[in-house]
Amino acid sequence: MDNHLSIDLDWIKTKHQLDFVNELIFESLQVDQVNLCVQHQALFHFFKNLKSVCLYNLDHHHDVIYHKEWKGVNEGNWIYPLFMKGAIKEYHWIKNLDSEIQDKTPETLTTLDIVYKVYDDFTWIKNLKFTSLSICLSPESHFCEVNRQSLWETYKYYFKTRNYAVQVYKTDAELFGLSREMQ
Repeated sequence: MDNHLSIDLDWIKTKHQLDFVNELIFESLQVDQVNLCVQHQALFHFFKNLKSVCLYNLDHHHDVIYHKEWKGVNEGNWIYPLFMKGAIKEYHWIKNLDSEIQDKTPETLTTLDIVYKVYDDFTWIKNLKFTSLSICLSPESHFCEVNRQSLWETYKYYFKTRNYAVQVYKTDAELFGLSREMQ
């Protein structure tokens, strides 16, 4: 099972978290693939054809599913269809202390053979080896105290100038020039 790391920049709320992410990116991570996306659901396209992924997600939000009714892949539920397809077998959510915990697990998740764990501590992540790193901008989120756009551009530049295999995933709205209201 391959370990994959996803970092949603809305997770960074403190200088300690920013320093930790910068240390991971600039000093310790060695990955084969780097994925950059504006909104997290765009990563669905990267993971959908993989099998038995072990995903570690540093994110203010769990991104599994927020509504009982399925309305298609979006930034709040992109993990759920990957569980259903068998792409993700282990999901490790590294949250903030003030992140909203899911009150009810959708019934379909209780019947799947998956590992779903939630953590507040994050320092142990640097001891793991990852196949890929995904970084998400999440411009619509209001939970971040840092300038995410500048960080995202810095990380993109860093990986491209070091000859990493970098894939930038765009949402349907970006691909077709639609505003969020038109989706």
